[in-house]
Amino acid sequence: MRPILRFAVLVLVTSGTLGDVAAAASGKDTVSIIDIADPPRPRIVADLPLLGFFIGPPTNVAVTPDECLALVASSVLWLPESEGWKVEPENRLHLVDIEASPPRVVDRVTVGDAPEGLAFSPRRDPDVAVLLNGSGAVPDDAWFAYPTSKLSLLALDAVSVREVGEVEVGGFAEGIAFNPDGGHLYVGNYNDPDLWVLRVEGTAVSDTDVRIRLPGRPAALCSSAPSLGRTVDGIT
Repeated sequence: MRPILRFAVLVLVTSGTLGDVAAAASGKDTVSIIDIADPPRPRIVADLPLLGFFIGPPTNVAVTPDECLALVASSVLWLPESEGWKVEPENRLHLVDIEASPPRVVDRVTVGDAPEGLAFSPRRDPDVAVLLNGSGAVPDDAWFAYPTSKLSLLALDAVSVREVGEVEVGGFAEGIAFNPDGGHLYVGNYNDPDLWVLRVEGTAVSDTDVRIRLPGRPAALCSSAPSLGRTVDGIT
């Protein structure tokens, strides 16, 4: 039986606090692949150096339903300036082959600003990344500030990832989840605060205009959507 692998993101930072000078130097981050086939004794099977610093919860790693591939989002850049560090959005997704020996990055794709939430469709058409797009937690006069977030629609195969489209959503979207058959997609917009319902038809994603007003600001979503076992470009 193939070992069960799960992702953990380890972010290495310099001393300091975010309240003073930014406490992180870009390029010091790693992704660890952890084998939990023996639950009491997990072991690290690979450490991959990746630029993937994030502010907030670890929402920028996702594993495909078949556990063969993973996406890691590089969301934020820390750049030196005269008085310390400044924050600007990063814009890349890294595709990791978990089954390779050792696991390795096999492709990268450039998307819009600050990819954060990731969701794999049960049907694998399309997979989706949430792009913060400068819509939250940034100064209004920042060059990358924008009122709404976007979804980056992705096509994956065993060795590559590419962007096939974008869809605009609400302000500061973070949480994203598919329903079990992959026909609908739900997006939580932190600024608004509400939940959008989108329709998925093939690789096309459209807004249904359904809005669910929430009692608080959604920061994450999770669904129990299973894999439908479909084979797409060599991935079962």
